[in-house]
Amino acid sequence: MTKNLRNFYFKNESLRAFLNGIDKRDEKFIIGALKGTEVETSERVIRRGTWDRCILIVAEGTLIQFNENGDNKVYGEGAILGVE
Repeated sequence: MTKNLRNFYFKNESLRAFLNGIDKRDEKFIIGALKGTEVETSERVIRRGTWDRCILIVAEGTLIQFNENGDNKVYGEGAILGVE
């Protein structure tokens, strides 16, 4: 998993754009601070209304956001959530 994540961090266009303009030292710090987590199918990642100081980056697969009104959103590889 670690090798795949490192490849994703350095080759994914979305993540490269997110880190654009950051000093190399700071970029290495951010990459080092990222924590990889595997999530099983149908496992809840975060509950609605939860406030946290983090971002979610979809490195592989898809993430589905379910809404009460049925307007569900699907995020694919490279999606960065938690940043406006």
